[in-house]
Amino acid sequence: MDQQPLNFDQQLPGDLAPTERQVALVLSRHRGEENRISRADLVALVDLSDRQLREMIAHLIIKRHLPLAASSKSGGGYYWMLTLDEVLGEMRKLHSYAMDLHRREGALKRIGRERFNARGDLFEDDHGL
Repeated sequence: MDQQPLNFDQQLPGDLAPTERQVALVLSRHRGEENRISRADLVALVDLSDRQLREMIAHLIIKRHLPLAASSKSGGGYYWMLTLDEVLGEMRKLHSYAMDLHRREGALKRIGRERFNARGDLFEDDHGL
């Protein structure tokens, strides 16, 4: 697959909040998966807890459309995606994770019905969740 960098402006949005900017600036220096920064190192550089950092990265991806990814390779970490291959790989990883969660949800619904005699309508359209 083509390894050319995506054709997008990699400048940070001017209206980022200070903490958003701090996290984005650090990650902008870790471009490509081979240059990822560990979560522990990133937490040490920014004034956020581990959980807050994960939420901030999700926010920067979803709301700010920054090309950020989490690596699960040797030690893991976060990085700024540079290529379409990286974007597609991250999408495949997230899709696989979502499907695993969906299967787990289905198994829990069956457990609720079979082991706890829960009514089927408790699990329709997420009622009772």
